[in-house]
Amino acid sequence: MLSKTLCSFILSFLVVSVLTPLFGKIAVKLGIFDRPDDPSLKIHRKPIPYLGGASIFVALILSTYLFGDAAYPFLAAMTLIFLLGLIDDIRGLAPGVRLAIEAIAAFLFLYTVRDAGPILMGLFFLLLLATVNSVNLIDGLDGLASGTAAIAAAGFAVISLISGNHQVLLLSVALIGATIAFLFYNFHPARIFLGDAGSYLLGFSLAVLLVLTSKDLRSLVASLFFIGIFGLDTSLAIVRRLVNGKPIFQGDRSHLYDQIMDRTGSHKKAVLICYLLEALFVATGILSFLLPGVHALIFFLLFWSGVWTILKRENFIKRERTA
Repeated sequence: MLSKTLCSFILSFLVVSVLTPLFGKIAVKLGIFDRPDDPSLKIHRKPIPYLGGASIFVALILSTYLFGDAAYPFLAAMTLIFLLGLIDDIRGLAPGVRLAIEAIAAFLFLYTVRDAGPILMGLFFLLLLATVNSVNLIDGLDGLASGTAAIAAAGFAVISLISGNHQVLLLSVALIGATIAFLFYNFHPARIFLGDAGSYLLGFSLAVLLVLTSKDLRSLVASLFFIGIFGLDTSLAIVRRLVNGKPIFQGDRSHLYDQIMDRTGSHKKAVLICYLLEALFVATGILSFLLPGVHALIFFLLFWSGVWTILKRENFIKRERTA
């Protein structure tokens, strides 16, 4: 099993390392760029090619197919999520259409784990949709989404080793290998972006790991900790917009990472601080996994109460960035 795990990591790392520059050239040739048309929402000042997510998609498909035991509905769901993001990158899609396709992909995947009860399946469905969109929302600084996804995947890898969940271990290390390789091209200053195709794919992959890991209460709590930075940024954006009387779906530059960048005055420092925050969530999740289920849940609630107390004290909730 360890040899398969190592092969999965190496294959993903090499595939992304080789294909990312190639997809970057294809994006340039086809004119698939992220253009800074709206300076209030874009911080880069020149067009950056998309399609970085395509290399991660190829890496994950190959790794899970060759070394894992992924069912075909899962591979189909991953492909659907990637194609959804790709179309959104090229021509744009209405929010309702995006949500409908995400729901279809979630149903396709959940078909492979249909032994769970209806309440748990409903929870998994909501978490799938929430995680896909949360990772998309946090993809606002160079290297942020890919780096935090790698750290989150490391958490899933650790508890899969503890619990002997080989399926989660293989996908986790494949995701780690792919995202680490991508960071060589995506860390500030980025030469290529994930695009929606990549951010949706990362979010879906992390949600899949969450579902496959959550066999009991303590593993569910640990999994929720592992996606902590994504849930924190999204929930903070929603609460902040409600408090300030803004539409919750209106984009802005006052996300958690934006406010950290305002305070530090540095793009790289903001990203590294977010890495540290996600590492804290992961370490706390691993600790919670070692507790009995009810104790883990109480620990989770107390931890998040502390997080929100700090956010309020440091004025992250009411603060709005002016473009």
